[in-house]
Amino acid sequence: MQMIKKWWFTALLTVLLTLVSISHGSFAGYPLAALLWADFFAWAVIGFSGLYACTLTGSDRKQVFAWLLRFAQLADRVPLRWYHRVFIAVVMWTAGWKLAAFAGLHAVFYRRMIRSELERAAA
Repeated sequence: MQMIKKWWFTALLTVLLTLVSISHGSFAGYPLAALLWADFFAWAVIGFSGLYACTLTGSDRKQVFAWLLRFAQLADRVPLRWYHRVFIAVVMWTAGWKLAAFAGLHAVFYRRMIRSELERAAA
């Protein structure tokens, strides 16, 4: 009974059940794929808005970067580290959701590249 109360057991069981159900043609992968795509689109919007903000000058530029940093902090509310996100993408890749996994990995790397830039620009 103690093992069932551990978080890693629940996480492992969830991953295994998801992998089995995804690989056998059920619809269990769609919510996870939608979350990966939403993460990708959120960071793409932040990135392209940051590129647009570079064309602004003065206080407008700082204001836009401050708003983008707030939006990035909102996008970071999910308490997953980069290696958790990579693991989820690998699980999706092995289950046959290659494009969703690629979008998830792209969001992880995009976030790591642009995070320090946003903090420096908003300061």
